[in-house]
Amino acid sequence: MQILITGGTGLIGSSLCKHFKLQNHTVKYLTRNKKLAKKNADAYIWDIEKKFINDSCMDNIDVIIHLAGARISNSWSKKGKEKLRNSRINSTRLLYETIAKKKNAKIKHMLCASAIGIYQSNTETIQYETLEIEEKSFLSRLTQDWEEESRRFEKLGIKTTIMRFGHVFSNKGGFYPILNFFLFNRIGFILGNGEQIYSWIHITDLMNIIECMIEKKWSKGVYNMTAPNWVSQKRIMQTIIRYKKNKSMLLCVPELLIKLILQERSQLILDGQKISGKKVQDAGYKFKFPDIDSCIKNLETRKSSS
Repeated sequence: MQILITGGTGLIGSSLCKHFKLQNHTVKYLTRNKKLAKKNADAYIWDIEKKFINDSCMDNIDVIIHLAGARISNSWSKKGKEKLRNSRINSTRLLYETIAKKKNAKIKHMLCASAIGIYQSNTETIQYETLEIEEKSFLSRLTQDWEEESRRFEKLGIKTTIMRFGHVFSNKGGFYPILNFFLFNRIGFILGNGEQIYSWIHITDLMNIIECMIEKKWSKGVYNMTAPNWVSQKRIMQTIIRYKKNKSMLLCVPELLIKLILQERSQLILDGQKISGKKVQDAGYKFKFPDIDSCIKNLETRKSSS
């Protein structure tokens, strides 16, 4: 199988490149780094602002995994929001236009990144893929528009899967190192009251699910990419401390202070959601790390053995 990945140098993209290469698939990826493209035969140049793609990257491609997008934790200033939007909407539009023009394109399956930020902050109600989205926050509107752009690939007769990622747990990036940043030798910090519910997923399960979507030919549509057991931030921090065995005392950073520092971005930390991952399980996937204990134990064991 031949696979093209956008966002191939990010946490998820680089992990998937390695994962599929180990299974002897041909993997190509798009990058803005010209030096990297010269050194690596698998890397192809694209420039979203200039609306350019080296479309030879799509020759003989069966599957595209579209992950490109600036980090959501980046600035939410007016310019920052514009960059977050353009990196998602315009990159997806550029892919669509390039495929539509390419006469010999044989792409069978598009897997497009999205996020659980599309849902409202709600720790009482479980939210499923079938929920009608009415949330009007910046994060939700951005994600709604992103998904709307991704659905256009269906007009080209391409099976389209939309993956709403939860907080990704990995030692190499994502949400887990951020949480670890607030743990010191004898003291640790909970952001806010710690009761906010996080819907998360281990990077290994994420890669395995994407593999299943492609190789087992799951039906098209939207999938929440979250483990079956959501958890409070406080419980996560307590679990990390237990496996680190450093006996840190946890203190709360006041919500008001976090809002003062991060302003609108504070919702990334302070908001909570119970997002259902049942559709993934119903499709036949069995989670390797279904709960936070098994997830953190694995990550901390990897740290100590590396």
